[in-house]
Amino acid sequence: MKRLIRTTLCLLGILPLLAQAEGWPPYGMPFGPGGNAPPYQVPQPENYNFRPQGADNVRSMAPSYPNPYGYAQPQQQDQTPPQLEMEVSSGRPYVQENIILTLRVVSTGNIDQMDPTLPQTQAFAFQALTDPIVSTRVANGQRQIINEVRYMVTPLAPGGADLQPSVTVETAGSGAHLVLQPIKTLHLEVQPQVAGVSPWLPLEQLALTSNVDIPPEVEAGKPVTLVLKLTAAGAIGSQLPSLERLL
Repeated sequence: MKRLIRTTLCLLGILPLLAQAEGWPPYGMPFGPGGNAPPYQVPQPENYNFRPQGADNVRSMAPSYPNPYGYAQPQQQDQTPPQLEMEVSSGRPYVQENIILTLRVVSTGNIDQMDPTLPQTQAFAFQALTDPIVSTRVANGQRQIINEVRYMVTPLAPGGADLQPSVTVETAGSGAHLVLQPIKTLHLEVQPQVAGVSPWLPLEQLALTSNVDIPPEVEAGKPVTLVLKLTAAGAIGSQLPSLERLL
């Protein structure tokens, strides 16, 4: 078996030499018409039209792989600090007229904690009306998160006074506490009580309605029910006067 394999290899090595001696084409070259082999030409370097491999050509031939997953480039996180906005329903209230103070914390990220601090003054009384209300808005093409809280403010003395509340916030995930001050101070001009008006009720849409619950037949000595209802805008029920002493 070893001798047969060696002899076969020798024959294969002799075949190319015989083919060149008889004018056969090299291995893999086709015969020409009539079975004659075309003259074999050795390729010359000038026959190859290869582009010279300069640095620019190497860069231009570099493959460009598309991004099939559509990964977005990471964007720089907006570092805009939260801001405090505030407004009142009236800048010229009367003494004992209730107005609404609204505080808004405007941020581009979530707020974990919001602690308002109201001014310590004898000129106003404050009462919280709502827990913080969260909403969103779009300003200049940017989404903003609004944390809003409202207070009822009652002026106790006439004259000019300033409101300077502040809000301490904790941004989500940071644990850092920021004390926010309003950009502008709210100045109120409190009007005095109007002379000769009693009882003094600086309210809006004040209305008094009555209803008597009278049965079809009224008997002497049996009471009937009289219902009086006092409604107004700008006050809570405990601030309205009792009508019992006015009957």
